[in-house]
Amino acid sequence: MGIEYFIIGMSSDGAATKKEVLEIFSPYYTEKEENYYFLDYGKEIHDGYIVHNECHFDIDFYEHNLAVKAVTIFKPCSDIRLEKAVFQLIHLFPMIFTYPVDPLVVITANQKCIEVIKEEHPDLLPDLKIISSFEEYNDAI
Repeated sequence: MGIEYFIIGMSSDGAATKKEVLEIFSPYYTEKEENYYFLDYGKEIHDGYIVHNECHFDIDFYEHNLAVKAVTIFKPCSDIRLEKAVFQLIHLFPMIFTYPVDPLVVITANQKCIEVIKEEHPDLLPDLKIISSFEEYNDAI
């Protein structure tokens, strides 16, 4: 898995608001700087080692309005609650999920996003995985 997750908005029409994004990550986030957050899902023990399930994320906005253009998660942890939050974003809003990997992986679960990609970004179609459930998302990553 990559060291960053990119959740990218494909359209400002129907895009998430900052409040909606933060609700999806609630109650696990703490704002560190403007639009930059610490996510803490707690600690657990694996094979006798303490694992800190934490990471950071930031939110970028479209210039012409306050709609969320992208969410970047830095050094994503392996907590299932993080993965469920990412799935919620790509399911509820016209967003794609990707991370640094070759070949490129692009995942969405949003019908409006699929339509926008077909019309405005057909170059993404060969790499696009369309999913309909969290289980499919989890298998795809």
